[in-house]
Amino acid sequence: MAADGRITRWNIAAARITGYDDNDVLGRRCCEVFVRRDAKGERFCSASCRILGQIKCDEPVGTFDLQTTAKAGRSIWLNMSTIVLPDGDAHAPRAIRTFRDVTSTKEVLALIRHRLAGTPTADDPLDRLTRREVDILRLLASGATNRALGERLHISPATVRNHTHNIFEKLGVANRLAAVTYAISQFLI
Repeated sequence: MAADGRITRWNIAAARITGYDDNDVLGRRCCEVFVRRDAKGERFCSASCRILGQIKCDEPVGTFDLQTTAKAGRSIWLNMSTIVLPDGDAHAPRAIRTFRDVTSTKEVLALIRHRLAGTPTADDPLDRLTRREVDILRLLASGATNRALGERLHISPATVRNHTHNIFEKLGVANRLAAVTYAISQFLI
């Protein structure tokens, strides 16, 4: 993006995540495309945002999460990273912004916060999950393998497999995606 926040390049991965293609975004300001919202849902981005000021002053920009809306109208969370480029040609990009979709992770974390608040109902299938199964359910959204989950939780991949099998049984689902989707649809809306 340029120093004024106008998007100068857009790749296939960005299009896949947001639904916007380069014709939708090139030449538009970052704040017009992402329309960042804060925790209360109020608009946070503007043409005079703090991040643009940091880019203009060659200051580093920290990584942050923002909630925005994909082209299809679906709310998504993005983890944004910004690399400030050295000042050069006035028409050259001033920053490279990369992002990844962290919506599933945010939703699973919200599910866990909801569960820890102690508001389950008597017929709540998630109420039957052990604390370790809830930990594994939270990590399933990342797409990690059983080996990676085991390393993260300091248990064997076979134990992870057993826990995921128990989660599937308790939730009445057939796979990881269905488990995460079920948990989100039942307890986050």
